[in-house]
Amino acid sequence: EGGPSTNDLDSSACGSRQLRARRSVGNLHCGVEVYGWEWSYRGSSKGGALATGVFNCGPRMSQGQLYYDSVELGTTSLTPGMVFTLLQLLETQWLAVEYNALCHNSVHFCCQFCQALRVGTLPTWILGASDLAAAAT
Repeated sequence: EGGPSTNDLDSSACGSRQLRARRSVGNLHCGVEVYGWEWSYRGSSKGGALATGVFNCGPRMSQGQLYYDSVELGTTSLTPGMVFTLLQLLETQWLAVEYNALCHNSVHFCCQFCQALRVGTLPTWILGASDLAAAAT
């Protein structure tokens, strides 16, 4: 007690951090589970130019998405308060109006979020799917 906690990314553990990847109409949606909430990024024309695209939901409950897979990513030493502060910063950097399904999407957000959580980067099959879609245009 008294120090930062560490939590393994584990599909069965409550409060774990996991990558959530979903396939939807040919594209890939990603979310990262942190302390019981899934965090991701999406675009919207509502809310004005400064509205964030960062959102949260219950694990595997992102609206309009079908659950596909979970990937264990490692451990983080960030406390819930540190994660909340990090998300506040990311909310200002990931604006809804800047969303682009090919080159500024939930996969890119999750990649940056995972690096900030110090759990490494996303698996190549997830990054590759996003990059492949962008290259096809």
